[in-house]
Amino acid sequence: GERIQRLQALGNNAVLTIADSGDFPREGGMIGLFVAANRVQFSVNLGAAHGAGLKLSSRMLQLAHSIQGGPP
Repeated sequence: GERIQRLQALGNNAVLTIADSGDFPREGGMIGLFVAANRVQFSVNLGAAHGAGLKLSSRMLQLAHSIQGGPP
């Protein structure tokens, strides 16, 4: 959809992408926020972040609900 087109338009620029959807990382975004058990949680697409030249802290990754992808 439109969100995927916007992500593709960013290419590999160093832009951190965040949306209020836990599915966002599966769509190519970097961080997806969602509510579970009355807490805001997040999923991460490590491959997308790495592809944009961004490094996410190990502490942040420890707190992530799920991590997808990774450096090649």
